[in-house]
Amino acid sequence: MSIPTTIRRFWPTARSIPQGGTYDRDIPGTRADTSPVVKEFIRLGWTWGGNWTSLKDYMHFEKKLP
Repeated sequence: MSIPTTIRRFWPTARSIPQGGTYDRDIPGTRADTSPVVKEFIRLGWTWGGNWTSLKDYMHFEKKLP
């Protein structure tokens, strides 16, 4: 599931919208490991794209089904 933010990154091209946008965790509303929404999804067993070790997808949450 993707929950859009002001800055959107699309992989594998790493294209940002708006063009030239950068990830800044200090901007209000930006997804970060300290964000309440990220903490809650992780608590419920979801993974967050911002924790991925390869390409980052900060608006992406994923849950594997059994």
